[in-house]
Amino acid sequence: MKINIFWFRRDLRLSDNHGLYQALSVDLKVVPIFRRIM
Repeated sequence: MKINIFWFRRDLRLSDNHGLYQALSVDLKVVPIFRRIM
């Protein structure tokens, strides 16, 4: 099974995130990852 992994690097903005749009436009499941470092 193939999936797309999308790593949010700086913030969780969705409205202008070109990389996320590209990941969602392919017919694969997308696993979003965000690691918050304090």
